[in-house]
Amino acid sequence: MSTAEPSKVATKLIYSLPPDGGVRAYNDMSVDPITGVRKQNFTKIQKDVEIENLRGKEELVTLDTAGFQFYSIPSKHKSFANDEEIVKEYYPESIELIKSLTGATRVVLFNHGKLNFASQLKIGNQPLYLSFSRPQPPPRTIG
Repeated sequence: MSTAEPSKVATKLIYSLPPDGGVRAYNDMSVDPITGVRKQNFTKIQKDVEIENLRGKEELVTLDTAGFQFYSIPSKHKSFANDEEIVKEYYPESIELIKSLTGATRVVLFNHGKLNFASQLKIGNQPLYLSFSRPQPPPRTIG
């Protein structure tokens, strides 16, 4: 019996489709007491995908070929318990690092989330189950 990890795994990811009419998507955090459902104005779709294990092959993907790239650079910021410290210390460090690695002239960090499974269990939060994809404007046609 092999204990090697598979190089690819078939799975399903759930994506959200933005609402019609250019309206900003929302997801009400309160659960409707009658239906037990949160109000939201977007649609969820499930897609079959194949996810490849890139461990040991990180250098094969680049920002230009895959939309992401792996780096292993230790952070000067070590404590991630305080949101204010993260924004004040880690954000500027991250912005400068991203600029130096990518050649970007401007970097905007818009949010961060902390994974703390122990506290999620205590207060009953559920992990996110939607895939995140930054919406892109439609391509322009010239001519």
